[in-house]
Amino acid sequence: MKKRVNIYISEDTSKRLKAYAEEKHSSVSQIITDWIWHARVGKRKPQN
Repeated sequence: MKKRVNIYISEDTSKRLKAYAEEKHSSVSQIITDWIWHARVGKRKPQN
């Protein structure tokens, strides 16, 4: 199940996220999801 999360970011950050997603042929949601599942969080190792 997916959950919607609203965040507040600057306009510049929004533009940068959209540009990065476009370069990767992906959506902003997907690049954020990919990032968090590869980032080290606590003592867990990132997934590859």
